Amino acid sequence: MNDEIIDKLRRLHQHTTELTALLAAVQSKSPPQQAVGTDARGSVQVAIGADGLPTVIEVAGDWQRRVEPQDLGRSVRAAYEDAVAAGQRAWAAGFDDDAWAAEVNRVRSRDRDRPDGAELVPVLGPGREPLALNEELLKALHAARTSSNTSPQPAAGSNWGRTVSISLTPQGLDGCEIEARWVVGQPVRAVNGGLAEALREARAVLQDRVAHQQAEAENLATLAQDALATLARLTSKEVQSEVRR
Repeated sequence: MNDEIIDKLRRLHQHTTELTALLAAVQSKSPPQQAVGTDARGSVQVAIGADGLPTVIEVAGDWQRRVEPQDLGRSVRAAYEDAVAAGQRAWAAGFDDDAWAAEVNRVRSRDRDRPDGAELVPVLGPGREPLALNEELLKALHAARTSSNTSPQPAAGSNWGRTVSISLTPQGLDGCEIEARWVVGQPVRAVNGGLAEALREARAVLQDRVAHQQAEAENLATLAQDALATLARLTSKEVQSEVRR
């Protein structure tokens, strides 16, 4: 039974390794470095980067002839969605469906055709002292649970006068608000400057949050791997003890 547990752990790790390689193959086909979109009336243009986040937001010189001041924020959102759609079309056009299907079939057949007893990926490392590992793992899980129970707030940024605000999530633009009374009396350069300032601040806030979340995820992944390694080591010790008897 103990041998069976160890074998299952090895196979679990093998599947994880192969799926990681499969995802890497998909991600190697990078999305376009930039995509551009506009709203239906051409009053706003938005450029997004490979991460799907806006990099530039600019209103047209004659935007007031195309859209009402109170609707300018919604036009920013529409232009962003158009840019996302353009990026998706460009990515899909360069994606090789046949190559992707072949890679999936290769992973499946490799596991199906592997003979019993064939060498698998080494199981996870030397392991750690169980009590210390357990304490650290519980703390990390508690932190992750506390974080998941709290609805994440979008990363918000605004210009100096608080007349333009932009909110971002890791998935993209969450919202844009532009004070109608302020924007009516502003030259285009001032409006674009306010948008750029709000966007820059929102991106900085989001970058800090994402870095923190990535650090937590990496810590949990390391602890999970250590836990599996420790379990395998303890199980192996039990087997050796039974053999000595």
